[in-house]
Amino acid sequence: MLSHLSSMRHSLIELRYLGSPVPLAQPPSLGEAVLWIAQLGGFLARAGDGVPGVKTIWRGFSRLTDLVKMWRLLNAALHPI
Repeated sequence: MLSHLSSMRHSLIELRYLGSPVPLAQPPSLGEAVLWIAQLGGFLARAGDGVPGVKTIWRGFSRLTDLVKMWRLLNAALHPI
């Protein structure tokens, strides 16, 4: 279901919310992934909060993009070709 996310984004989201670099046996559902991205954008996911809005999801994607860029920079610095 997460075919729209790159494998790196998928891995970073799992690492952020599961706290383990070991990938899940089964990828999260689309709803779980959107919730995790929204939480990166500031969504608190409390019981009465409802669903995240477009702006919160956009902020989450923006932050996720920054995380991917940082991951690539750090990885390149630690493992030069």
